[in-house]
Amino acid sequence: MTVKEKKAYLQRYRLVDADIRMLGEELGSWRARAMKITAVFSDMPKGSRGESRMQLAVEEIAQLEERLDERMEELVRVRVQVEKAIARLDNPILRRLMKYRY
Repeated sequence: MTVKEKKAYLQRYRLVDADIRMLGEELGSWRARAMKITAVFSDMPKGSRGESRMQLAVEEIAQLEERLDERMEELVRVRVQVEKAIARLDNPILRRLMKYRY
């Protein structure tokens, strides 16, 4: 394994963590939108797209929560792999530096 491949392997944790943060922000945005959606009652007929905005928001939130759960599970797996790789280092100073870095 080349140095570049080793770095990429160790940086997987940071990438998954960043992805989780992005999904969390998107989820928060959709929840905020869902809270702003209010029902409007009228006796006038209106065209419909077949789905309400609230239903659309709830579906998007559910999908994001599912993706977030999957990424969290992946984050735990990657963390364990990275920690095992770092634990195999002989030099304790290098081991500590690698833990701080990754």
